Amino acid sequence: MTMRRITIVGTGQAGLTLGNLLRNAGHQVRMTGSMTSTELRKGRPDLTQMSFPSTRRIEEEAGLYNRLDWLDAAPRLRGVDLSLRPGGGEDMTIASDWSGGWGLSVDRSVKIADWLDRYEDDWGSTTIHAMTTGDLDYMLQTGMTELIVVATGDSQLGRVFPIDAEHTAGARRRAYAQAFVVGADHPGDRILAASLPEGEVYLIPVLTTAGPVTSVLIGARAGASALDCHENDERTVPDDQVWERMMLRLVQHVPDFAGLCKDAVLADVDGPATVLTHVDPVVRRPVGYLASDLPVLGMADAVLTSDPVSCQGWGNSTRSAHIIADEIAKRGDAPFDAPWMQQVHDRFWHEAGRHAAAFSEMIDQFYAGTLPAHYLEVAGAATAYPEVAKRWNDAFDNPSDFANFLYSQDEARAYLAEVAARA
Repeated sequence: MTMRRITIVGTGQAGLTLGNLLRNAGHQVRMTGSMTSTELRKGRPDLTQMSFPSTRRIEEEAGLYNRLDWLDAAPRLRGVDLSLRPGGGEDMTIASDWSGGWGLSVDRSVKIADWLDRYEDDWGSTTIHAMTTGDLDYMLQTGMTELIVVATGDSQLGRVFPIDAEHTAGARRRAYAQAFVVGADHPGDRILAASLPEGEVYLIPVLTTAGPVTSVLIGARAGASALDCHENDERTVPDDQVWERMMLRLVQHVPDFAGLCKDAVLADVDGPATVLTHVDPVVRRPVGYLASDLPVLGMADAVLTSDPVSCQGWGNSTRSAHIIADEIAKRGDAPFDAPWMQQVHDRFWHEAGRHAAAFSEMIDQFYAGTLPAHYLEVAGAATAYPEVAKRWNDAFDNPSDFANFLYSQDEARAYLAEVAARA
């Protein structure tokens, strides 16, 4: 195997997964990030995401769970109880365990902070520095690195990658409110979710700096939904006010979930316990050019902002890392040129990105009341046939399977006929 010199900008889910995969394969990797592990532990939490079973297995392959004190304390998620509540229609509950085993939800204040510490223990220090395009240009022109992978969209580096008008992330601008609470009446091994025209509500067991808690997550179409917890203010809203707004909306629109949270109080985490934010799903082109006209490769949030409501953020990041590491291994000593970068991204988009976008689009259509009739036929069958429920919920882990039994009317109805014949 040829050892390559690679720089990764971004020490989140995508960057650290890729860095460990490449280090394990014998490559020389320079990691740069903008936050120390201490800053991550005390900072505002991310919107809660999951490592579904297939994502968790890639993380294990990368060695990311080695020597972690908290692994046994993290809630092991076994499946999803999804309640679909179309306006004016009959409610449908799709409940099952995942076929692929268990998943995890660990907030970045624990997971990413500890991964960063372990990376430095195993491979040496990372550079904590807000990289500029000039920094990257210098590194490429002087031969310090052969390939730069940008795994963050939270800086000027994201603007290196132009908007991709040919692809869609599958959703519109979304408003989110989230709170970490203790005392909710919630099973510790399942995700509870409700989809209704006003938006989406999740109750997710998650490990934080305060230990296992429940993440209450509300997603709504920004400015157009009664579940939107923003009140025309962009200032920092205190945790107690965010939680008060969330409970008010749950009581009004999702009273059964409000009942589950009636005794809940905010968790005593090291940093803030709530998030109030907007997400603008976007797809960017994967090849960016610096002032010298040298190319850099974008991945994860740098080129695909996933809608958190479909829970595909960590899955996209991890699958992208796995694909890039595999393509680097296949590259040998050939240069990392722009056509190769495009080819790598095209593989990711074909295998994962487009399916996550289609999943988000399906949820958006549900909000808008524009889902094709056969989608709801399949959902209705999932309440009657356990194998349909399991296949639906397994698609949270592998959204590409929706294309095999849901999106096409003919294939969906043929699948339902096969299930009925077996029953």
